[in-house]
Amino acid sequence: MTVLAFSMLASCSSVDEQPTANEFKRVKIAVGGDMDFATTRLAANDKEMTDLWVFDYIGNELMQTVHQTPSDEHWGSPEMMLAYGEHTLYFVASRGTQPVLTGTTIKWDGPSDTFWYEKAAMVGKDSPTSISVTLQRVSTRLRVKLNDLIPDEMASVTITAATWYNSIDYKTGTTGKEYAESRNISIPTEYKGTSGQLTMSLFGLSDSGEWITDVTLTAKDTNGKVIGTATIEDVPFDRNRTSDYTGYLFGKDNTVDVSLDDAWQESYTDKW
Repeated sequence: MTVLAFSMLASCSSVDEQPTANEFKRVKIAVGGDMDFATTRLAANDKEMTDLWVFDYIGNELMQTVHQTPSDEHWGSPEMMLAYGEHTLYFVASRGTQPVLTGTTIKWDGPSDTFWYEKAAMVGKDSPTSISVTLQRVSTRLRVKLNDLIPDEMASVTITAATWYNSIDYKTGTTGKEYAESRNISIPTEYKGTSGQLTMSLFGLSDSGEWITDVTLTAKDTNGKVIGTATIEDVPFDRNRTSDYTGYLFGKDNTVDVSLDDAWQESYTDKW
């Protein structure tokens, strides 16, 4: 019996030295990228993300999913129990509204600034207890500036894009099915009676590689009557790039303003 006990102890010691697949390690993950990260804040361009997902895979098997929001403990710096072995971690951070996860697709009712990354990690006895990841922007943005004098009766502008994307596959970072987006933007009172100050933005998701679509702007008064419209043909979009346009709904001249983003790629700028 004494010999048997000694043999079992020796066997346990050998297991400790060579971890098995059912052993785990607590790993802290530091999320960064174009976003500014602090202990309680995960933000891009001074606007905080609203959701962070981490999907943990070993091979083709989903081991666990972590979904954080700003009210959660360790927001933006999740801690996970990872089984010993080779992992692939998929990250998505966004401030889009009403996200829905179906299979490997995340779809937003209102897409906004979004980041994604795929990280391979080996977890074992001697592996690090922390992982740093740099998420990459997978969103695009249309930004339009009106040079018109904004009339007092103007209540809203509807931005319609013939082709748009509001979902991604978290395993590939690529966009889902296209659709036609129509977003209504109310005009703040302080912009009425001003000229060249009203700027509006429309976020979407994008794959790498330029694509084009037509955009229509429709201004309405407080009774819903159309008082101005403009169509911009062949607007180019790309991942991590803003398409900047300046123009008129009620008249035209040759004015064009150029705008660049610090954190984004150089804006595509044009007029209509």
